Amino acid sequence: MAGANGGDGGSGGGIWSQGGFIAHSSTISGNITGNGGPGGMGVIDFGAYTSNGGNGGNGGGGGGAYCSGNATFYSCTIVGSVCGLGGQGGLGLLAGSNGLSGSGGGVNSGGISVQILSTIIANNTATATGPDVAGNFTSLGFNLIGNPGGSSGFGTSGDLHGVNPLQVSTCAKS
Repeated sequence: MAGANGGDGGSGGGIWSQGGFIAHSSTISGNITGNGGPGGMGVIDFGAYTSNGGNGGNGGGGGGAYCSGNATFYSCTIVGSVCGLGGQGGLGLLAGSNGLSGSGGGVNSGGISVQILSTIIANNTATATGPDVAGNFTSLGFNLIGNPGGSSGFGTSGDLHGVNPLQVSTCAKS
């Protein structure tokens, strides 16, 4: 009998939505999703492993928000959130596989398209895909996305991506 698999970390550190979600003029900051649990050890019989270790659980995605249904973010700031790490595989005759770390430190679209307008999503953390955003998005324009890697849909009029919001000046100097 193989070791038990680790449980998955919960997604949506700040917000977990199944649809019909609208955030307006909101700050979503400093949230963390769960880490995946470690895989169990295989059976030891007379000092040696006789079965395989369990697989580690996956880390939770969407440190700031995980959206598995229609969602819109309008004039929001989503910063400083973190995705969970994958759990370590258990020891055994064959070691279990490590779990995958969560993706989309700021927002994970969960396989659907999330609408974003005049929103800052930056300075979030995910060791897997998309430190700031992961999945499919529909940009309605004028967004600042720190690192759009792991996502699609940005580049509409007024969008900035690949920049640190702390280095962007919004005021003209005289």
